Amino acid sequence: MGSVIEARYCAMGERCKLYDAASGKAQKLGRYHKGTICDQCRAAGYHPEDVPEKQNSRFESDELDTCTACRRLATELIDEAGDRLCVRCRAVFRAARALFKEGVSDEWEIVPTLAFAAHAGARWALVNEKLPEYFREVWPDVFAQTYKGFKLTRIVDSVPMLRQELAVVEVERYAGTELPGRIYIRAFSRSAKPEFIATLYEQSLLEEHIPYDRCKRISFPSTEVADAHLIIAVGPDREVTPEKANVLSENPWMRRPSFPPPSLVQDYYKVILGSVYGGRFKGFSYALPGRQSGPKSGERFLKACLAAHVNDRKESSEVRPRAARLINRHVLEPCNEPKLQEDSGHARDDVFKLVPGAAHLLLQAEYLLQQYLQRDTPPSVLERVFSEHPLS
Repeated sequence: MGSVIEARYCAMGERCKLYDAASGKAQKLGRYHKGTICDQCRAAGYHPEDVPEKQNSRFESDELDTCTACRRLATELIDEAGDRLCVRCRAVFRAARALFKEGVSDEWEIVPTLAFAAHAGARWALVNEKLPEYFREVWPDVFAQTYKGFKLTRIVDSVPMLRQELAVVEVERYAGTELPGRIYIRAFSRSAKPEFIATLYEQSLLEEHIPYDRCKRISFPSTEVADAHLIIAVGPDREVTPEKANVLSENPWMRRPSFPPPSLVQDYYKVILGSVYGGRFKGFSYALPGRQSGPKSGERFLKACLAAHVNDRKESSEVRPRAARLINRHVLEPCNEPKLQEDSGHARDDVFKLVPGAAHLLLQAEYLLQQYLQRDTPPSVLERVFSEHPLS
């Protein structure tokens, strides 16, 4: 007796163009049909790479499905341009379209804008649409206080456009006083030059009226790489007790502890940073992202960031066609931009050469944003917004 041949169905599953909701099955494939997807799905532009991954049995749920773009399990998937996208991917594609619309080519704007979209999703767009005046007048200040190292530059089509600073300087005061006790220099990229660091440091000294002309002792209590960036602690020439700090804070005319001058901070930073170039001292520059020669610009980098997002920061010639199709369909075509080649023969495409570097920068930005989100998450901020401006 001959063996029974098991029926085959289109691998696109519920997304099959001929999916039968009554039977819960996709289009049945013929005995001699080649491939895993039906002719109708292939004609609609689907490829084997678009087949959704099977869910882990531990997570089987009627409310969960796999996002076509990131291939992660998610709820509330929405059909968009023939794909079922999660909130995270829709927000990233929307942010990318806004970046193309604005002609943004600086990676220090591209990376944080996409990273913030991935983490915050559509919540910010919803509130911005409801409260545009609040976002224009109040939100930049709230944002600067919440997300150190990131600046909200403008809002385009309800998308927050961000810029990541190369470095920031923060002043820490003695508890309960206005007297500076530490100055922290945070460098987020090896592109931050010593001269730039010295300028930021001097600006903080002048704004805070911190003396530095009579420094008798140079103090750098700690220098470390933490949370994906370099942190330099600058101390005063003398420490004071909490009682003395209160007295100095209440009597500005009294002589206060002095901090190192900008020129010494510049020299110290230059030494510890080192260089990634051969034959030179290898300092902290190896632990920082970015390029020592400065940032790359251009739309190719934006496309590389999108490829890194949809491929979960993985890069190989096998995953490029799928990434190209998604980027074309959801970003480049709506923006009337030149499309990426969708066949696997373009193994040396300049866009995909940039994916590893783009993935590294995205990972750092997402990590830093996540640290701030844990301290003051978007929902808590939005609760304050809604309490002051209830939505009708």
